[in-house]
Amino acid sequence: GRLGGTVFGPMWRQNFNTREFAENYNLGSPVVALYFNCQRESGWGGSRFY
Repeated sequence: GRLGGTVFGPMWRQNFNTREFAENYNLGSPVVALYFNCQRESGWGGSRFY
């Protein structure tokens, strides 16, 4: 997989499929989980990533 760079999350959260997202961006499940938790806790444009 390719790490680094910006990954834009989908705007249709209710129809969001984590498995398709992972396949589209060539990510592993742990990466998706970390990305998801980060987005959920910090929101969009938040500076708190860890």
